[in-house]
Amino acid sequence: MVPCLAFADDVLVFTRGSKSSLDKVMKFLDHYQTASGQVINRDKSSCILSNKATVARCSIVLKAIGFRKVSLPFTYLGIPIYKGKKQTIFFDDMMEKIKIKLASWSSNFLSYGGRITLLQSVLTAPPYTTCK
Repeated sequence: MVPCLAFADDVLVFTRGSKSSLDKVMKFLDHYQTASGQVINRDKSSCILSNKATVARCSIVLKAIGFRKVSLPFTYLGIPIYKGKKQTIFFDDMMEKIKIKLASWSSNFLSYGGRITLLQSVLTAPPYTTCK
């Protein structure tokens, strides 16, 4: 069994990276493409490998899946994905987008209550829809 997470049209697959498990994942994805008519965008697909992975293991994984390698931290659906202690720098882009959104309201003729309502909606909405 390969653990995975699915969000709308995004899928995260976790595997130990053995050749046989990677072959099975790719075979499943090929079957999915055939059955659904949807095509995996390899330019947008990527993999993350452990820092402990050897050069040989990285080569095997990248050859088997054909995706590019990325490393932590990165942004997924507008949220920083990282390992370890939280660092404010990971959230700088998100905060900047919220500041820009708030600054644009100053030119609007909204009441104080209207601004609070607008602020609450922005802060509770998913970042990938709010902070584009």
